[in-house]
Amino acid sequence: MNINGITGFLSDIGNIEEMAANAIHILSDDETLEKFKRNAVREAEKFDILKVLPLYEEVYERAYKSRLKNV
Repeated sequence: MNINGITGFLSDIGNIEEMAANAIHILSDDETLEKFKRNAVREAEKFDILKVLPLYEEVYERAYKSRLKNV
């Protein structure tokens, strides 16, 4: 997931010039690059399998129990 200004930059679909300018900006500015890398890792950690799997299990368990009530 990309969050504009936090983990990268967003551009409108098809705006190749802006995408290229953003990429050049990130790659030519070490401070921005490091900030985006740190923030990207932090955001990715939210989706770690050990955090997400229990949420899926809970949803499936509720759906299963709900199905049993309706039988």
